[in-house]
Amino acid sequence: MENMIETIENYVKKQFNISNVTSKFNQNKILNRIRVQFETKNVDFKSKIKFKRVISLGKKRSVAYFSNKFCLEYFLTKYFVNNIKDLKDKGLANMKIPTQKILNYLDNISFFEEFTVIRFDFKNYYNNLSSLYVYEKFVKNYKLSTIERFFLEQYVKQIPYCFAGLATSNYFAEIMDSYIEQQLETEFNKIGDAVCFHYGDDFNIFINKKLNKDFSLNIIQSKIFEIFHDDTISSNILNKEKIHTEGTKFTLMTNEDLPITFNFLGYEYLIYNENNKIDYTYGVVDYTINKYKQNLKDVLCKYKNNIEAQRIIVVMQTHKISYPNPSIFNNGKNISPRFNEQTKCLKFKPNKLNKKTKDFLQNVIYDCYKELDYKLPYFLADLSPNSKYNLFSNLIKGKFLFFDNKKGIEKNVLIKMAKPFDKNKNFDTLTYNQLALYLAEKTKINY
Repeated sequence: MENMIETIENYVKKQFNISNVTSKFNQNKILNRIRVQFETKNVDFKSKIKFKRVISLGKKRSVAYFSNKFCLEYFLTKYFVNNIKDLKDKGLANMKIPTQKILNYLDNISFFEEFTVIRFDFKNYYNNLSSLYVYEKFVKNYKLSTIERFFLEQYVKQIPYCFAGLATSNYFAEIMDSYIEQQLETEFNKIGDAVCFHYGDDFNIFINKKLNKDFSLNIIQSKIFEIFHDDTISSNILNKEKIHTEGTKFTLMTNEDLPITFNFLGYEYLIYNENNKIDYTYGVVDYTINKYKQNLKDVLCKYKNNIEAQRIIVVMQTHKISYPNPSIFNNGKNISPRFNEQTKCLKFKPNKLNKKTKDFLQNVIYDCYKELDYKLPYFLADLSPNSKYNLFSNLIKGKFLFFDNKKGIEKNVLIKMAKPFDKNKNFDTLTYNQLALYLAEKTKINY
């Protein structure tokens, strides 16, 4: 129990820094209130959560949030997902896994005489998924201390559904999603060689048989109903799950529909027939390409007449940036480069990259200078694919900059990298983490 409250108090102290609560009196007052509330086990999650309407991907949806970031209930949800090992391990989604499954399956698709690709998602999934049901079916069997179990049970009783916007909802939903994936893959493997993969509530099924929509939909709906209505679970909060069955939300494509194109997790795939052989290519979507180019041009414009600053920008923009603990920067703000996440699966199958993606990776730096009508600086005189400023080469070879005071780039090197952005600033007074954050912000790697 003491370890749990100490961990929560550490979360509170980090929140002080983010929210600029500098008064020691106020800090102690908040800490004392939270400790008393914890010790008396007096929690009311329901009253602390509000809802707002947001527009996501052009659609309005309801999102839950904590109106008070200094209440025990808020910090308990952080504790649940960060400190309960089973919940953390089983509920943390990994974008690389479904992408690897797709590519591994597509590598064998040329050996199939026929195949079917099925894609579907759920209607308003998170707000219809019972958190109490997920707890009863899975989480209650995890290794939990008595106090952890008490607070988790209070949470699922008071927050009946996995409302979008809450950290716990993502983890609970991922636990259910992984189970759905496993069950559907088992079911379709009774028919042929099948693989199922998901991210969030977007599901994909590949199978080496030609299936029709009605047959496939019947299997999916029957299995989904069975999963969400387990008679052994004594939950009075029922799931209200329903999958999309029409339009672009449920699609079924077979080998007779070639060429087939689809997007998933920021990557676009093309399955085609060439000389009676089925093959595929993949790459990043246009949005990622355009966003990266515009960001690079914007930051280069700020330093139009500063060649050395441009060199540091290009170095940072063409390497994977690795921080051992990104959350320590900027009072908890994660500054891990967005482009790292959007392209990290390209190195899995470089020989299968589509022409658009390969051209982008090899030429984007030079294209940006050309579009800006800037003269190529001295450090870009080498136009070869092996140039240390070549995004394609660095990505495929896995080259990265490691920002760590003990094992990575030394502090004096960071100071030299920062100098071109402000020659009058005394960078010696900054800590290692402050220097890393300064470079991240100046080069806009987390655009």
